Parts: sequence; C-alpha cells; structure tokens
Amino acid sequence: MPTSPRAVFAFDRENWCSVFSSVEDAENGVETNDVDADEYVVFGDDGTVFDARVEGVRVRLSATDVRQLPQLQERLALFLRANRIDCASDDVIAAANAILEAEWEGQWPRRPRWLARRLYGDAPPAV
Repeated sequence: MPTSPRAVFAFDRENWCSVFSSVEDAENGVETNDVDADEYVVFGDDGTVFDARVEGVRVRLSATDVRQLPQLQERLALFLRANRIDCASDDVIAAANAILEAEWEGQWPRRPRWLARRLYGDAPPAV
C-alpha cells in the first residue's frame, strides 16, 4: 500500500505552484474547470505524478506509477527563483514550506493583528 505524500504540488501551465499538505487538500484546492482544461501537473513529494480528473463536481487525484522527481525539483527551482522565494535547501519539503511561508506572509489584511491571527493563525502552515 503506497504511503500518502507529505506534500502535494500542483503546477499550472505558467508554472505557478500551489502546495497542499495532503491529496485530499489538493483535491479540494484545485478548480474543476482547470482540471477539465488539463491545466495542472500534480506531483507528490517523492516525484509521483498524479492523474487529475473530474468526477461529478469533485476533483479526484490518483497516484500513477510514474516518478518524476527531477522534473518536480526543476519546476520548484524555477518557481522559487521567479517569485524570489528563499529556500536554504534543495529538499522539496523545505521548498514546500518556503512557498507556504511566502503565501502566509503575503496575506492581507495584516492589521489589525487580532483579525490577521484569527484569519491566518500565528504562524505559516507547514508540511
């Protein structure tokens, strides 16, 4: 039985990367119309390529037997560089956490602080 990925990366055609902490979160986070348009390439943290399809009104991601860790690492490096996100390591989990932190830091509103904490928490999400 395959293990669940610690992080799921969904790249669109422009190489925008969305990071999710589980397959279920990714299924809920990508849009059905974009999946229908074959907009995404989805990877697990070990390079597993996921097949994305729409079933009714839901997105389903299924792990394939294809592993493309070098492609995942290359896409992540391009995304990090293009968006000026610093990551101290080539590790994909470190990259995922750097992306999540950058998204969290860019959230609005930042003030008043009580509202920002209520909406986004005290710290960025991590995988």
